[in-house]
Amino acid sequence: ICENLLILPSDHYIKNNNQFIKLIKKTIRNPINDKLICFGIKPLGPETKYGYIIPNNNEKKLFKTVKKFEEKPTLTKAKNLIKKKALWNSGIFLFSANSILNEINKFLPKTSNYIRKSINNGKKDLDFIRLNEEYFNKIKNISIDYGVFEKTNKAVVINTNLFWNDLGTYNSLWEISKKDSKNNVLKGDIITNDVNNSYIHSENKLVAVSNINNLNIIVTNDAVLVTPIKKSNEIKYLVETLNKKKRNELIEHPITYRPWGFFQNINSSITHKIKKLTVLPYKKLSLQKHSKRSEHWIVIKGKATVTKGTNIFELKENESTFIPVNKKHRLENKGKKPLVIIEVQTGSYFGEDDIIRFKDIYGRIK
Repeated sequence: ICENLLILPSDHYIKNNNQFIKLIKKTIRNPINDKLICFGIKPLGPETKYGYIIPNNNEKKLFKTVKKFEEKPTLTKAKNLIKKKALWNSGIFLFSANSILNEINKFLPKTSNYIRKSINNGKKDLDFIRLNEEYFNKIKNISIDYGVFEKTNKAVVINTNLFWNDLGTYNSLWEISKKDSKNNVLKGDIITNDVNNSYIHSENKLVAVSNINNLNIIVTNDAVLVTPIKKSNEIKYLVETLNKKKRNELIEHPITYRPWGFFQNINSSITHKIKKLTVLPYKKLSLQKHSKRSEHWIVIKGKATVTKGTNIFELKENESTFIPVNKKHRLENKGKKPLVIIEVQTGSYFGEDDIIRFKDIYGRIK
C-alpha cells in the first residue's frame, strides 16, 4: 500500500478552498513517504478550545519536526504557547497508508489487531461493510493524536496561513456565517423583535423571539437548546446529564436509516412509541419478533405485503393489522413506489435491541 491519505475532520471550515488545494499539491510534490504530516494553523490569538503543536522553529524547511503536542490549554498557557510560536492543531493530516499503518501497529498493536479482525469478520451489506461487533467493541476509544502522533518520531508539521475554524460549537457557526443588521444568524422560520448578536436555528417550526441578546436557540424535531452564545461549548455537560438520565434523545435520531428505507420517531413515552416507516420499492424488513412489545401497522401510502405467523397477506391504504408480542412478522414492499406506514408500538420496552431476527437479506442475524 503506497497511496497517500488526506485526513479531514468533517466539521471544520476553511474559507479559501483554492488556497487549501494549492497547499496540498505543494505538499505532495515533496517526498513524504516516511513522514506523518500535521497541518498547523497560525493562531489568531490565545484559544483554549484547540490543541497546539510546538514545532522546531530553528529548522529552515517546509516540514518542521514536532517538539511537543499540547492538549487544550488554560488561557495563561495558551498565551505562553503563542509566544513560543506554537500552532493550532487543525486535525488535518497527510501520510502514506503504509506509514500510518506501521505506526499504528507499533504503538497500538491491540487496536490494530481488533480493527483487522472486525473487518475480516464483517459482513457485506449492500455497498458497505458491517464491521464485526464483537471485535469492534474491543477497540479502545483513543484519538490518533494521543495514540500515535505524540509517540512517533515521524511526525512533522507544516505551517499554514489558512483561515480555519473548528466548528465544534454554535458560537463557531455564528462567527463564520453571514449576519443580519442586528448581528444575528437566522436559519429557518424565524421571527424576531429586538434581538441582537444571536444564533437561532429551527428545522421545521416557527420560532418567535423577542428582547434577547447573545443567545443560541436551536430547535430540532426532538429537542430545544438555549445557551449563552459564548458558552455553547458547555453543551457537553448537558450531554452528560442526558446520558445519566438515559434519555433516548441522546442515542436516537428523529430519522433513522436502514437498508430497507428509514423510519421517523413521531412520539414516545413509557407506554408507547409511534413511528412512520418508509419502505423503499422492492425492499423488505427481516422476519422477526419482539418479546416486550406489540405493534399496530396502518398503511397510509402504497401496498404492504405482510407476513404474520404462517399467514401472508396484503394491506392497502387505510387498512391495518395488529402484531401481538412474540408473533413472527415481516413487512415487504413489492411495488414500484415507496410504502409508508404508521407503526404504533405498545408494551414495556421499545429499544431496537428487542428484535429477534429469523431471516434477513442484509446480513444482520448474529
